[in-house]
Amino acid sequence: MTEPQDPIHIRVEDVHKSYGENHVLRGVDLLIHRGKTNVVIGGSGAGKTVLLRQLIALERPDRGRILLDGQDVVSLGEVQLNRIRRRFGMVFQASALFDSMTVFENVAFPLREHTRLPGREIRKRVAAKLEVLGLGGTENRMPGEMSGGMRKRAAVARALILEPEILIYDEPTAGLDPIASRNVDRLINDTAEHFRGTSVVISHDMNTTFGVGHYVALLHEGRIRASGRPAEIAASTDPVVRRFLAASGVTPVITHAG
Repeated sequence: MTEPQDPIHIRVEDVHKSYGENHVLRGVDLLIHRGKTNVVIGGSGAGKTVLLRQLIALERPDRGRILLDGQDVVSLGEVQLNRIRRRFGMVFQASALFDSMTVFENVAFPLREHTRLPGREIRKRVAAKLEVLGLGGTENRMPGEMSGGMRKRAAVARALILEPEILIYDEPTAGLDPIASRNVDRLINDTAEHFRGTSVVISHDMNTTFGVGHYVALLHEGRIRASGRPAEIAASTDPVVRRFLAASGVTPVITHAG
């Protein structure tokens, strides 16, 4: 990989992960760039979910290093790993809001679980996050009363409420129609503008890849096959990249050229 100009937040070096005889990750090398939106693209079975679990320290790789701000997290104990996990915010594929809780209760949940903030401060922080994400005044609504797009925004608010350094989106457009998918892309870009942290998007959607990514990495058969700026991926002559682009049927429309 060519060393980029943007600073590195996470460096993945020769990471392997197997489950029994199934060797899923086969020497992954990946750079996550600080303050940028980094997309990991790949087909079904490429190892995206397994790689995600290594990145957020839910599992330990069998071999290799994962450096967060230069610190190898693979060798850390559980107490230290819990501190590392707090530096990540997760937006799950299906939003994963609690149906029995109001929007306020959903977004406030991490603050109540992980801090000792008084109720007044919690209400203030939740209201501020909802306002930034265009959900001001929805505190008392139930998830079932909201559109899919509004639920996704509420999930982002919950992911951001602890002020994480790194925001992870797991297949954010899976199962959505094209219009809803492009609305999610706009949400990711708007959130990145306000968040100004590091974002990682795990996806199979090429429209999302070129619509939100500052950097793109293609995961294929457990290895990073290609990585770089979106324009570099779009212009790649690598046969696997060309096949992936052709199979997607997408003509790249690149949002972040540099």
